Amino acid sequence: MKNKTIKHWIVLICCCGLAASAIGAVVNTVGVFYTPVSEDLGVLRGTFALNATFISLAIAVASLITPVLMEKFNFKLIILVGALLAGGSTFMMGLSRSMMMFYILGAIKGFGAGLYSMVLINHIINNWFVEKIGTATSIVLSFSGVAGAILSPILTSFINGVGWEKTYFILAVITVVLVLPAVLYPFKARPEDEGMLPYGAAAPKEEGVHQFDTSSKFNPAQVKFIVFVVVCVALTMITSLTSHLPGYADSLKIDATIGGLMISCGMVGNILSKLIIGVLSDLFGILKSVLIMASINVIAMAGLLMIHIPFAMLVLAVLFGSIYSICAVGITLLTKDFFGTGAFTQAFSIVQFATNVGGAISLTLFGFVYDLTGSYAYDFVIGIVIVVVSVVALLWLNSLPKPKTWE
Repeated sequence: MKNKTIKHWIVLICCCGLAASAIGAVVNTVGVFYTPVSEDLGVLRGTFALNATFISLAIAVASLITPVLMEKFNFKLIILVGALLAGGSTFMMGLSRSMMMFYILGAIKGFGAGLYSMVLINHIINNWFVEKIGTATSIVLSFSGVAGAILSPILTSFINGVGWEKTYFILAVITVVLVLPAVLYPFKARPEDEGMLPYGAAAPKEEGVHQFDTSSKFNPAQVKFIVFVVVCVALTMITSLTSHLPGYADSLKIDATIGGLMISCGMVGNILSKLIIGVLSDLFGILKSVLIMASINVIAMAGLLMIHIPFAMLVLAVLFGSIYSICAVGITLLTKDFFGTGAFTQAFSIVQFATNVGGAISLTLFGFVYDLTGSYAYDFVIGIVIVVVSVVALLWLNSLPKPKTWE
């Protein structure tokens, strides 16, 4: 049985397309429509932005039921149905003039994307890779940031050229096209079903013995898992601070251009840190890699509090983007490390549900902190405390017994 073939990497490329569609196209491009649509429809930006909240909440719901669907239906059918729901609802947004319709379509869009998003993607990666699992995961998840970075300026150009309505049509097509490699390329959810082994896996010691502990007993009510979910939600909430960087720059009387560039720099940090943490995890283990990225994030937030020189703030914004590597690659690999391969899909679906809900409300929460205190400094202080406490919790979780995942 072959364990290192070109097919392993082609499957990885297919997963890159899924991440680019479900996260990059569906989630990371929402912001480009805020201003043009709200102004054209004569509504407040916050009113239209609520559409993004419905998308996030629907992704959370879909994450919970995806494992159940994967047990009953072919994963490629799930991908196709999800992409058609996401793409079709995006297309219909281009025909909508009602905020209620945008909210309904946002929920459909998020639900569709959630069906082939993080849970299904990581299920495939974990099945196909054992060696270089960190690198493989980081490559795939970095494409969510790459797609967002590439598509956002392109869509903005289309909005200025042909209007937001037709741009929604274009985005709908892109959303579906990106998943076609995964749908059309012939591969199974598990390489064993094709007479192959996961990348880098050793052959079974005995005939008929499966190498993975797929019968792991998983109890979502255990204290260990509850603490882990709380930590994941807390860390995910910090990513919302990125959208407040322009407001922070403005509160310091720094040019608005710098504030806008800080978001772009944060996205650069997003992409780079996801790639770096994967390589580090293969070299040193995922916990040490998360600790490194957490340290960089704390340094960035402390620096933003104390250093108000424009160029330095741009550099610190890049470093702040390290939080995305923890919330995407880090949480994924820690779930597998703490709870085992057999329990991964069930555990990760719950984690994804919780983090999506947390992410949906955190933007508002950090905004309220500013409204109550009149300063963004408290937001960064809260962020630093969250990361430090989370690191302590992760060290405690790592000290607990771990399930055996490989025979």
